[in-house]
Amino acid sequence: MSARDTISDFVGYRTKKEEFIRSGLGIFAPGEDDLLAYYLQSADHKGEHFFNFPEGEDCRLVCIAEGEWAALKASQEWKAREVAYRVSYVWDRIIELFNSYIIGGTSPVYPEFPFSSQELAVRALAAQNRLIRRELANALGEFLHARRPGHLVARVVQPLRLNCPYFIFITLAFEDGQDRDEYRQVRRQVMYDYCLAVKRKYPDAEEVVVIATEPHGVELSSEDVMYLDLRDLTPDQEVAADTAHTKLGYLGKLGTPKRVKVHNYLTDSLTRYTEGRRSLHPSKPRSARNSLCPCGSGKKFKRCCMRR
Repeated sequence: MSARDTISDFVGYRTKKEEFIRSGLGIFAPGEDDLLAYYLQSADHKGEHFFNFPEGEDCRLVCIAEGEWAALKASQEWKAREVAYRVSYVWDRIIELFNSYIIGGTSPVYPEFPFSSQELAVRALAAQNRLIRRELANALGEFLHARRPGHLVARVVQPLRLNCPYFIFITLAFEDGQDRDEYRQVRRQVMYDYCLAVKRKYPDAEEVVVIATEPHGVELSSEDVMYLDLRDLTPDQEVAADTAHTKLGYLGKLGTPKRVKVHNYLTDSLTRYTEGRRSLHPSKPRSARNSLCPCGSGKKFKRCCMRR
């Protein structure tokens, strides 16, 4: 199950597996790994994996051949996926970093933002699946290494899937004569203002997470994370949102957001791989017990692999 190593991916697989079992179809799979390989080869229009079992009253049994997992891992598409996903583990390290601040009681934003609020920020980071972590890590890396001129630079990443928060990445430079404590206090206020400005720029926004640090190359850099629920703003927050967006100009100069297609190396590229394996899923068996065994032995299923 190492291929489902985020909570979202693991729960998604277990949920779809339960739906598959409850569908009423008979299922034959040599092992969990082959069942997982079958699951990973299909995705819907939202990019969510699912069990693509045959439809129709005549279909009573889905048989998955032994070796599906081994064949999938040996495919070029899987190898390309592993290379592309390496960057996603940067996001994992970010989660561990902020989590260590909370557990160790060393978070610099406490007590201005209680640990319960900081926990929500870490939960939002950890709720993203492996595919979204890859895209967020890429976006953050590109942002930090772009070396854009300016005292304050920000980038907004719109939700990449349903129920995903907005993410904002910020770099703020030190001012002359500014000490570190004063700088961190100013940066936290900037982060909060950007959280509120998102609601004015994108009225559909319900949640926002901000990650802020110094510009790339600064020695002794620091980082902060902040989460804000935008669904029920107080009157004071509504006023602050207007101020941040109009008077301070936060997010006011953004152009039309660019839509990015998230490429899934398995479901977008495995057409050749899945062709030739369709016979593994017989669409019209005479009977689950009395049909010929899919292993090719020529015996009936009940007298062959059903006994394993």
